[in-house]
Amino acid sequence: MTLKKYYSKKYLNIFTLLIFLALIIIWISIVYFIGAQNIVFAIGLKNIYLLIFIIAVLGGHSSFISASFFTVYISIATGMDSHFLLAFLGGLGLSVGDSIFYYLGTKGRKLESKKWQNIIEKISTWTKKQSIYLVYFIIFIYNAFTPLPGDVLNITLGLSGIKYKKIIAIIIFGNITLLYLIAYFIGKNKYVVDFFA
Repeated sequence: MTLKKYYSKKYLNIFTLLIFLALIIIWISIVYFIGAQNIVFAIGLKNIYLLIFIIAVLGGHSSFISASFFTVYISIATGMDSHFLLAFLGGLGLSVGDSIFYYLGTKGRKLESKKWQNIIEKISTWTKKQSIYLVYFIIFIYNAFTPLPGDVLNITLGLSGIKYKKIIAIIIFGNITLLYLIAYFIGKNKYVVDFFA
C-alpha cells in the first residue's frame, strides 16, 4: 500500500467515525430536548414499530453502528408502554441482519488464502467436536446478554459450517430477549427514564 493510499484510507475512517459520532449526538440532543414520549407520539405508534425493525435490520449488530441502534432503541423504549412488541420486532430485525453476516461467513469458506483456510478449519473442527446444546448456549448467551456486535458471531457460525436452520431460532430468541431486557430495565429504572425523557 502506498503512503497516499494509507493516508486516504486513514482520513476516510476518521471522517466516517466523526459522522457516526455526530449522528449519535444529534439523536441524543433531539431526545433530550423533545423527549422520548413526544417523539413516539409525533411519529405514531405503528410507525415506531416499523422504524425499529428497519433500523435493526440495517445496523443493529454491525460493529460500526450497533451503538446507534441501541441509542435509538433505548430512546424509543422510554416512551413506550408495550415493550414486548417493540422487543419482538427489533429482535426480528436484528436476526435479519445477523442472517446477512452468517451468509457472508459461508462465503468466507471459499477463500483461497492458506492462512484463512487454516483458521476456518480450526473453527469448523472445534465446533463439530462440541455438543450442539453447548453451541446453542453460547449463541443464546452472546445474543441475549451482551450488546456486542452480532456480525463477529454470525460470520464465525457461517465459517464453521453449522446449518443455518439449526441456529436461526436460538438467534431470534436471543435477540428478542436482549431487547426485552433492555426495555424492561429502562421501564423499571426511573433514573434512566428521567435521563432520556
